[in-house]
Amino acid sequence: MAKLYKYRELGFSPSLTYRRTKDIFVNSRLFMAQYFNMNDPMEAFYNANRLLEDEIRNIRADKTKLRICSLSKTYSDVLMWAHYGGSHKGVCIEVEVDDRDATEMEVHYGSQLWTPQTIYPNIAEDIMSHKFIPWQYEDEVRFIRKLNGRENDPQFLNIHITKVYLGCALSDDDRQKYERRINSWLINNNHPLVPIYKLEQDDLTYWNGNDRPPLL
Repeated sequence: MAKLYKYRELGFSPSLTYRRTKDIFVNSRLFMAQYFNMNDPMEAFYNANRLLEDEIRNIRADKTKLRICSLSKTYSDVLMWAHYGGSHKGVCIEVEVDDRDATEMEVHYGSQLWTPQTIYPNIAEDIMSHKFIPWQYEDEVRFIRKLNGRENDPQFLNIHITKVYLGCALSDDDRQKYERRINSWLINNNHPLVPIYKLEQDDLTYWNGNDRPPLL
């Protein structure tokens, strides 16, 4: 099973960031957001020139029924640590996804809005798999679930945690504190303890690991 990665800040209790990161370890799950709550202002945009108004309306309704969880293929990207990993003081959680009801989708990056040629049943999901080139550094894989409109619709992606990386900017004191905290959460979850590694500066990669420059 492929290993994928979720970058997170650890935060401070009782902040929302802290509680959401704790929830990953305590419940072996990742939150699935709706597209309008994600950080790309162009999320779920597409070129609708070839579609009819009724088709566009149906797509808009279908998009609101989707929940999305974004993961990365890499644990060492310097920008991912800066943007999502608490400025290199957070964590990157290695996971295996264990959720039969979620659809895995590769993200495709382009310089223009994606233009569907016709309407088809899973078009809303495919729209979610297209993003602009500046986001390419995320090396993203998405898991998408379509809601059924019931109160008990799942809002989380089930995972198994296999490893944890700590950011290179953590102090030794914080490293020990976070290791104890993570181990405590896993024990409370009856989850096996996992390896915890602290990255160093020369472990970081640039441009998805290609053309790695020497560090001064």
